[in-house]
Amino acid sequence: MSRRSSSALVRCTVGCAALVLTAFALAPVLQAEETLPPSDPKRVRMAQFDPESSWAQADILVMGARVFDNRCSPCHGAEGRGDGELADVLEIRPRNYHTEPFKWGNAPSKIATTVASGRSGIMPPFKVALSEEEIWAVAYVVWRWIPEDKRSYDLPEEAQRWTLP
Repeated sequence: MSRRSSSALVRCTVGCAALVLTAFALAPVLQAEETLPPSDPKRVRMAQFDPESSWAQADILVMGARVFDNRCSPCHGAEGRGDGELADVLEIRPRNYHTEPFKWGNAPSKIATTVASGRSGIMPPFKVALSEEEIWAVAYVVWRWIPEDKRSYDLPEEAQRWTLP
């Protein structure tokens, strides 16, 4: 192989590797952008933390995914299927958000209340450990895992009245 073709091959390989790495880095953001709320009147208001533009955007979903990964996945699993590392040792098995009904409501505000308050003496309350923005972000990520035909929606005025329990 000549030096010229060898050099071109190296440049092509490096360029392809950079493209693949960029695609992996952007995948969560692109996936989050695909899962933004519907554009009908049932749009979900994320909270009072940013009254001007608090609709779920990619950065909110990415924040929610990070919070879920750090705080929730040990019990609920990486994809919210109730199969985290601690699931088998808990008195009450964590919920599978994809298939199981929600006991206290599945609108984003109800999920945010559950995240903030905890449940059943097993799930800890996170209202001190997380900011209100983080609580809403993780609630919205969980809400996106609920099958569309089973989701409840908050009207903007309902979500605006929500406060930390």
